[in-house]
Amino acid sequence: MGKLRISRLLAGLGALLIAATLVVFTGLGGFAQNAGDRGVLADLISKALSTDGSQVSIGAVDGALSSDATIRDIVISDRDGPWLRLDRARLIWTRSALLLRRLEVNRLEIGKLEILRKPVPEPGAPPPADNAPILPELPLKVIVEAFHLGELALGPTVIGAPARLSATGAARLGPPNEGLDFRLAGRRLDMGGSLDVNLRFVPQSTQLQLAVKLDEPAGGLISTIADLPDRPPVKLDLTGDGPLDRFRATLAFAAGPTIGANGTADLSRQGAARRLLLALDSRIAGLMPPPVAPVFEGSTRLDGTLAFADSGAVSVDQMALVSALARLDVNGLYGADKNLDFKITAAARPNAEGRTVASGAEIAKLAFDATIRGPAAGPRINASLQAEGASVPMGKLGKLDFTFTATPTGALNDPATRTVLVSDGEASGVALTDPGLARFIGDRLRFTLRGTASEGGGGEFETLKLAFGGAELGYAGRLDPARILGKVQARLPDLSRLSMLAGRTLKGSAAISADVDAEPKKRLYAVKLDGGAESLTLGQEALDRLLAGKLTLGGEIRVPASSGLVVNGLRIAGIHVAATADGALGAQGSSLKANIAIPDLRRADPKLSGQGAFDATLTGPLDKLDATLKAGISNATALGRPVPRLALDATLRDLQGALSGDARLSGEVDGRPATGVLRFAKRDPGGWALPQLDIAIGSVTLNGALDLDASNLAEGNLKLAARNLDDLSALALAKLGGRIEADVKLARPTGGQNLDLKASAQKLVAPSVSLDRLDADIAIVDALRKPLINGAVQIDRAVIAGEPVSAIRLVSKGGADASDIRLDATARGFSLASKGRLSVADPLRFDLASFTATRDGRRIALARPASFTAIDGGVSIRDLSIALDGGRIALDGEVGKALDLRFAAQNVPLSAARLASPTLDLSGTLDAEATIKGTPEAPTGPWRVRIARLVAPQTRSAGLPPIEISGQGALDGRHTSLDASLNAGRFVSLTAKGRAPLGGDGALDLSIQGKADAQLANAQLAADGRRLTGQLALDLRAGGTLAAPRLSGGATLSGGSFSDALQGVKLTGLEARVAANGPDLVIERFAAQTPGGGTLSARGNVKLDPAAGFPGTIRIEGRRAQLVDSGLVRAVADLNLDLAGPLAQRPRIGGRIDVVTIEVAVPDRLPSSSRPVDGIRHVNAKGQAAARLAAERKARAVANRKGARAPAFDAVLDITVSAPGRVFIRGRGIDAELGGDLRVGGTSGAPALIGGFDLRRGRLNLASQRLDFSKGRVTFSGDVMPTLDFVAETRAADVTARIIVSGEASAPEFTFTSSPELPPDEVLSRLLFARASGSLSPFQALQLAQTAAQFSGAGGDDVFERIRRSLGVDNLDVQVGPGGPTVGVSRAISDNITLGVKAGAKPEDSGVSVGIDVTRRLKLQAETNADGSAAVGVGAEWEY
Repeated sequence: MGKLRISRLLAGLGALLIAATLVVFTGLGGFAQNAGDRGVLADLISKALSTDGSQVSIGAVDGALSSDATIRDIVISDRDGPWLRLDRARLIWTRSALLLRRLEVNRLEIGKLEILRKPVPEPGAPPPADNAPILPELPLKVIVEAFHLGELALGPTVIGAPARLSATGAARLGPPNEGLDFRLAGRRLDMGGSLDVNLRFVPQSTQLQLAVKLDEPAGGLISTIADLPDRPPVKLDLTGDGPLDRFRATLAFAAGPTIGANGTADLSRQGAARRLLLALDSRIAGLMPPPVAPVFEGSTRLDGTLAFADSGAVSVDQMALVSALARLDVNGLYGADKNLDFKITAAARPNAEGRTVASGAEIAKLAFDATIRGPAAGPRINASLQAEGASVPMGKLGKLDFTFTATPTGALNDPATRTVLVSDGEASGVALTDPGLARFIGDRLRFTLRGTASEGGGGEFETLKLAFGGAELGYAGRLDPARILGKVQARLPDLSRLSMLAGRTLKGSAAISADVDAEPKKRLYAVKLDGGAESLTLGQEALDRLLAGKLTLGGEIRVPASSGLVVNGLRIAGIHVAATADGALGAQGSSLKANIAIPDLRRADPKLSGQGAFDATLTGPLDKLDATLKAGISNATALGRPVPRLALDATLRDLQGALSGDARLSGEVDGRPATGVLRFAKRDPGGWALPQLDIAIGSVTLNGALDLDASNLAEGNLKLAARNLDDLSALALAKLGGRIEADVKLARPTGGQNLDLKASAQKLVAPSVSLDRLDADIAIVDALRKPLINGAVQIDRAVIAGEPVSAIRLVSKGGADASDIRLDATARGFSLASKGRLSVADPLRFDLASFTATRDGRRIALARPASFTAIDGGVSIRDLSIALDGGRIALDGEVGKALDLRFAAQNVPLSAARLASPTLDLSGTLDAEATIKGTPEAPTGPWRVRIARLVAPQTRSAGLPPIEISGQGALDGRHTSLDASLNAGRFVSLTAKGRAPLGGDGALDLSIQGKADAQLANAQLAADGRRLTGQLALDLRAGGTLAAPRLSGGATLSGGSFSDALQGVKLTGLEARVAANGPDLVIERFAAQTPGGGTLSARGNVKLDPAAGFPGTIRIEGRRAQLVDSGLVRAVADLNLDLAGPLAQRPRIGGRIDVVTIEVAVPDRLPSSSRPVDGIRHVNAKGQAAARLAAERKARAVANRKGARAPAFDAVLDITVSAPGRVFIRGRGIDAELGGDLRVGGTSGAPALIGGFDLRRGRLNLASQRLDFSKGRVTFSGDVMPTLDFVAETRAADVTARIIVSGEASAPEFTFTSSPELPPDEVLSRLLFARASGSLSPFQALQLAQTAAQFSGAGGDDVFERIRRSLGVDNLDVQVGPGGPTVGVSRAISDNITLGVKAGAKPEDSGVSVGIDVTRRLKLQAETNADGSAAVGVGAEWEY
């Protein structure tokens, strides 16, 4: 395009010269004289230089067709208007030279040439012909002997910044055997800089001579045009000489310390092609993005070989850009058929154990591959980028995979061509240094692009998406410089990830979409919003209550071309608040209204009720807006007191300029009127005027007027009077009380601030403060510079922050140049006395003469007088020495812009801390010293600290011996070195060494090693009957920052055990290893053994992110693990459980528990102190249980009304418990086996158990009788204690007897029924003795009574159950028949095989039996007896 324009310009100039010749030699000169000098020449120039898209306008022509012509006021315009202006161009030339076929310009002078902007490209311009000559062939020789440009003014958009230049030079352009001779010298007018160009080229011999020198300061043309980072100074020296078949050029280029090149280029003829050899040493780190720049630091070598064939083909045989850490290779061919076939590869070069390391950055792998193939007018591009193990100052990257393809449908310069774009990328293992960004971004990012690009840089995008931990951002639609038309979507599923960036605690989720229609060049923007948020909290309690629940967002915002703003239907609506805005802001006038409505003020604060509303209206022109504000509440109460109406109306004028306005308060509070007026105005050049302040609420009045100057010095008076401050309680939402009168007078004579305060109060009450009497009379002269204080303050019988204070006295007597100040205070067991003098002589100084504080026999006192002197930006401290119960603290030096401090603490008893806080019960001694220099932002100097025999309530309760702590280090600005140790006898021994930052953003580098006895935890565990043993070894390293530490190393527990006496849990052989990996803790190993040879193990990881609740995943596995053995329940099971999510808040616990065996023991006797087990959830409760649960629900409701909160930890449960068999219920004569499945859902705070266990077999032993259960089920209701439901039935004497067992296993209920119906004791008598109770012998009657006592829970122990347990068998059966007694025992030897042995008085009653459960319902039984008999049977059972 540039070559075409030059050719057309020169052609137009040639046409102009030919036309001038015709005028001279064909007599048109007379016509020119008649038509005027301007007309003919202006027409010729216009036709020569104008195009369809470009017009030339000329203001005036002086001396047309003479040897000295001047053209004035030339303007060149395109479809967007003028882009070039020239005030004057003067041409002095020799007309007679045209006869010799020469255009001889003796002097060409240009006054001021302004290029206002870049011209609009002309559409459809044909490409230049391939065989066009290098230089245009004109019909005559052109000679410009002298050229002078007075000023070239470039607009700010031409090169990116405005610039002014001047230039001089000369030029000759002749036939091919003479060629071009060009000289130019340019200078920068608005700043330094120069450019010198000498160029000579002869086309016939291809001889080329070139010399270019450039020298410009920072911010110059080249650095601005090239957009070099930081706009460095630029120097360029380029020279070359020789024919194009043997041409050699040298280059020296420098643009700051990180950009430059030096080398040679050789062009030579080889057959039918010219070959270019490049050899350059360059510096390109400054041109690279910051993450990549370290890879190219230092020297980068560019070597290349290119061949330019006479056929037009160009081949890149080798092009290599090589730095110490990376290499880029390019090779390929541009064929004579205009097809491309190029390949580009780049990779990092390892320099340290397989990694590439440089200047705080390192990477394990960096590989870039790209191909460019197809027609040169529209090639296809395929590219991929892979990176692994990258670390730069801004963070770390585990792995990056990125692919990109661009496929044109035709030639790129064809407006109809579309380029199909496809790109995918994923970055994992991302760990940003900035903790706020790290929390928001997370450790993984995904990028997706699908769309088409068109000429001009725009395109249509089906998908443009970026997803990472805290958000998912997407765009679909048109996107180009002229028009943006599409939809933006943002989804923020967890706003807490933004908390650190926002500087406040955020919670909830949000999703927003915006339909965007914008024309950036015309400054037209329109956005339609749609979205919402749920459970939004912003860290402000009242606002969070209003925003609770679901919020919706909608409306339209437009920015018209005429500037301003249009808001249409903007609305944020929630359950408890709604905000709307409608209207427009414009240059000529505005009308924008906004409203906030709160239907129930109780949502903002429980102390309020009623409705609230806020209205705002903006009017006036955009540069001078006025506002009307209205805020009010109605039908309200505050602290239970009626507020039927309260309104605040304000009028603000000229918001952006000399702001002024007034505000008025009106309404009624607790039956008392509330009124007020405030007028204010902003002063020029600064300050405020408040000519009127009058507020009256009940008995409370505040009146006065103030004037603040530009230095915020005040003049005026304020008067407060209140007969009863309780009149303000409703507005303060806190109980106030008492009487007060205060008068404040302010004056500012001679640039100082004087203050005169008189106040008295009685029975004052406020939150955390109360006092019986206050009297103050203080006058301060020049309070902010050299204060002289006269007066006294007296407070009697006060309570401050819960501490009673008997009296406080402050007395100051001011003289000519000093004030003597005395402060005394007495409280319960505490007294304070101090005296000092404040001297206003230059410099300001306070001399502390004495200071004494005592409490409970302890004393802190000033050892000798000390002084504090004001210095430039700080204070000088001299001789400050404090004695504390035999110890001493000394401080001396200066604090200000620079530090020079010396601190020492010797034998300071830690018990002295009780002087400040009586509840702080510490003992031990402190010794420390430090010498601090540097600045407050970067202190330096050594320090040392030692704490001997430290004892605190927490260490005492943990059973720790006195603790010894010592440490030392040196401050070096932003960090301190650290060498510290902590020892607590045999329990704890720790050391810490390394460097720690003094602020949250500094680098952390610490190693922590040592050991600890796990018994330390027993102080907290013992209360629940738990105990832990073992040795814990620590070997940790901390990096990162204090706000986002990155840990490595780990902790190992060995030789450990754990027991829970209440639940019967016992773990031995406890071994664990937890490894730290950056922000993650990895449970590499956890193993323990349970009684009976069972095992437990765990593995997983936890992220150290307290704000997210320590998210992680843990898998727990158990094999025949005895989980509980509480005396009532013994359970052995196989475990496969998974914990996932925020482990400290609401994790999900899911998986499977396969029961090996569960034994539930029904106790023989219930203690009188027994009570319901905490945590049980009762289903279908009846009787006493239902009454008790109703009482508990009532108590919980009362607690909730008092503000009880949900538990901080509440896991979501999803566990399947499977027990096909071997669930035994024994005790009180019951011996049963059950099986079944449970599903545990709900949460740990409110578990929901669905399912239970059904009877497999069972019997009930009743004295000498045995009853088989016909029905049985165990239902779990939220805890390890189950509910029983069993029915045993038998024929006894003349009745059918039934025994029903129901209720909790810890307190079962036995019910005896019969058919026909008999009393329970009669049923029991028939079961035991087959006769009525009236016919029993005395011994039988006693046995009946004992059996009845057994089933009531008041009887003695079950002897048979004790024997069964001691034998270790599953079943023990004793029967008495006609042939004598028989004893039988059995035990399960696998999940479905049971082995039994019985012995009786006769051989046929003794033998061995085997039972096999083929299926749940089909059973195989075999038996052989001592008399040689045998039997085999198959049984089947169903419930109906």
